Amino acid sequence: MFAWLRPSIPSEESIESLFDATRWWLREGMDLPATQLLPTPSDFDIDARLRGRVLATEIFWQVAEYAKMTPPDWDFQLEETDVLDLDKVLVNVPHNGIPATANPDGEQIPPGAPLPIRFSSELSDSPDILIAEFSRDLAHYLMWTAENVDALDDIEWSTCLCDVGATLLGFGVFTANSIFQFEQVQKGSLAGWQSRRSGSLGEIESAYALAISLRLADLPSKPVLKHLRDNPRGYLKAALKDLRKNRSGPMHELKSTCGHGPYRR
Repeated sequence: MFAWLRPSIPSEESIESLFDATRWWLREGMDLPATQLLPTPSDFDIDARLRGRVLATEIFWQVAEYAKMTPPDWDFQLEETDVLDLDKVLVNVPHNGIPATANPDGEQIPPGAPLPIRFSSELSDSPDILIAEFSRDLAHYLMWTAENVDALDDIEWSTCLCDVGATLLGFGVFTANSIFQFEQVQKGSLAGWQSRRSGSLGEIESAYALAISLRLADLPSKPVLKHLRDNPRGYLKAALKDLRKNRSGPMHELKSTCGHGPYRR
């Protein structure tokens, strides 16, 4: 589609879903982010010499620290895989402390066992994408500790919640930038281009979720815009404008929900 024909904000139905997802997290006691984290050394102190699993492990625990999901309250185990099958990982998550039904392979996470964090070996040297993926994983596990888990039976809705949750945890810049990746690859004597998609939301929806988070927490948009890729940056600008001009009522309602959930992280 030509750029000038592409919508700059989501459909009304999608916007309503993003507001509903944000409201769900707030009613479950999600704290508003103190900041939206940025791909800078001040936010992520990553040793440039690290590679592979060592790098992924270092990044994951920094992400978990920001999300306030560290031992002894949370126990995770990183597992490297060639192909990341997220559905297989998530079907076994204990729901509110109750073991989930085993998947077709017979796997199940017993109560008290470390929760698997699986990452693709293809991403083991891509810090920004790993941060986005890990934040979605943590949002998913946090989601299943909620009191209102009945709504999570809808897979499309729960995946939307997962992406919005990662944004509310403070990783919205990373999730928005990771939606679509297009890069040159070389294997032996062969070279070409490869695309990869992450998350359940599109770039427009992800940017709108980020805009809601920024406005809810009264955070400045300028540092965020500086670190977004071209497409998400344009979509965020449009989303912020739409929120300012057309969504004062829904935003006020969301702000009134803050701090009234059943528990706090």
